[in-house]
Amino acid sequence: MLCYLLLEKSQVLKTIAGDFDPFLIHGLPEPVEAIKAQVALWTDTPGWEKIREDFLAAEESARSILTNTFEELELSVLEKYREETGKKQVQRNGICG
Repeated sequence: MLCYLLLEKSQVLKTIAGDFDPFLIHGLPEPVEAIKAQVALWTDTPGWEKIREDFLAAEESARSILTNTFEELELSVLEKYREETGKKQVQRNGICG
């Protein structure tokens, strides 16, 4: 979800010509490289518009989210998500969570 929000915010996909050209997802605490083909399902695949709209509407209206992660390992990413969305509660679900 955070990657999608950052991709929409930066509009970097509009500058990528080929489906297999690597690019950085700007705004993440650590550098993450992707290719357009990896994120195309959420960004511009025909037929997925309704699913994407419903998912984003549900995420926007939620007071918190449930993640499958370990806060100790991905604290910087969870903090960035809180910063981008304004959601203070991010519930984690992991083996030790």
